[in-house]
Amino acid sequence: MILPGRAYLKTYSHLSKSNTRPSEYSITTTDLLFSTSKGHSITTPTIEWQKKYVDNSPLITKGVSFSDPDEYTYTKYVTTRNKQEIFLEGIFSAIEQTTYSEALQDSWRQRVQKYLGAFVFISHGMQMCSAYIGQLGTSGQLVAMLAMQTADELRRTENIAYHLMLSNSSPEKILNMGREAWMKLPALQKIRHALEYLLITYDWGQAYVCFNLLYKPLIDEMFLNGLAKEAAENNDPLLERLLLSLFEDSQWHRKCARKYTANLVQFNSGNSETIANWISLTKPTLLGIIEDTSGALYQNPQQRSHLENFLNSWIDSLPLRTLEQKEPSWTQTPML
Repeated sequence: MILPGRAYLKTYSHLSKSNTRPSEYSITTTDLLFSTSKGHSITTPTIEWQKKYVDNSPLITKGVSFSDPDEYTYTKYVTTRNKQEIFLEGIFSAIEQTTYSEALQDSWRQRVQKYLGAFVFISHGMQMCSAYIGQLGTSGQLVAMLAMQTADELRRTENIAYHLMLSNSSPEKILNMGREAWMKLPALQKIRHALEYLLITYDWGQAYVCFNLLYKPLIDEMFLNGLAKEAAENNDPLLERLLLSLFEDSQWHRKCARKYTANLVQFNSGNSETIANWISLTKPTLLGIIEDTSGALYQNPQQRSHLENFLNSWIDSLPLRTLEQKEPSWTQTPML
């Protein structure tokens, strides 16, 4: 029964400020976080953690909006990734049903086993970093995007591990080789130390900037795009296609990271200096990773200069108002 003279809220009334029909993305991601506008009903250790490491972070995030440039909903994400999985299944079938792996050069096969075996551990560490950032995100759209990014990290780990299993007669031996390389190989220790440091970087702003804007883009470029080029040069087109397919996810992650960075700076001009300071503190470690890893990972010596150029061009592309190197106005430990 409708009473005369009484105003009734329509479906999705929280989107009524817009005069246009809301998209599926807006409906499913807007105002997902109850605590953002309503606060918390009870005090728990988790709430205290959020106040300490998110609300009190030097990076001001409360009230910063975000909208995925590709407007991924859960349905769109699953549909898109399912198509990619079908493509990867074709690659795995080609490896499994032929003598493809036996035709590869021994030196290349051993390099793949060692470094992609280690990358399984690297990717798992990146998944945990992404999950931590997503758990404490300050807007529903950002949390949704980071949850899907975390799923991409897991999908990457599973597919690379499966490729290694198909390409070798002893999966346990390959797993142990990868773990040994991850823990002890000098070329990978700066990456391991950086990821372990990130896992205990509790400040949300620093964790987001150092992971999503710095370490993740470089590691993705190094192990997916860069190693795909090496695979092509070593007559391994199936691995090349596998890595480039997974690299497509990274392109979306970068697009979202750049978009959110622009919103952070637009919302609070001080965020630009905060991000620039973290970049200046972290960049020497990134260059050290390139120096240590590129010589062992690649045969092509030009790959190192490519990675250095990529890092510089990526940082320059971030929508910051200034990247002048300034002394931080707070006590901050540099990445080791």
